[in-house]
Amino acid sequence: MHQTDLTKARMEFSVPVPNLLAIGWIEPNHFYRQGESSAEFIIKLRRILETGTPTFDLRVNATRGAYYCKFCNPEPLLCDRDEEDLVMSYCDYWIPDGEVWFVTPGLILHYIEEHNYAPPPQFINAVMKLDTNTIVLAERAQNEIWTSYWNRLAATE
Repeated sequence: MHQTDLTKARMEFSVPVPNLLAIGWIEPNHFYRQGESSAEFIIKLRRILETGTPTFDLRVNATRGAYYCKFCNPEPLLCDRDEEDLVMSYCDYWIPDGEVWFVTPGLILHYIEEHNYAPPPQFINAVMKLDTNTIVLAERAQNEIWTSYWNRLAATE
């Protein structure tokens, strides 16, 4: 599902939600920023995405399967990805930055490393300042945001 970087993320039910910004939802036949990312940024991004502890976990929307790269092969059954890409592509990741959450697909590292996707500076800065020793539970934040959003929507009806 293509989404332009830094636009309100369209998640469940295709509803744009304030404070959620799309990052890295690229697809063939859609423009996306390209360029080299620093090794320091890639190492930090990989580390925070791989961290899953009771107090720090950026994973949301886990599925029972894996998403496949539409650039490498549009047929999921024929796509030959290494184990690391499969493991990381079964969910989305939410990266916090103050009151904003950057919503990324599980394949974001693959897109950066293999397809030269260049995330915007706002996202890079959020990643670089994120400390895995702080309490960040993206799934809890997702539940709170959805509850608040649906309560506000119900109040306007």
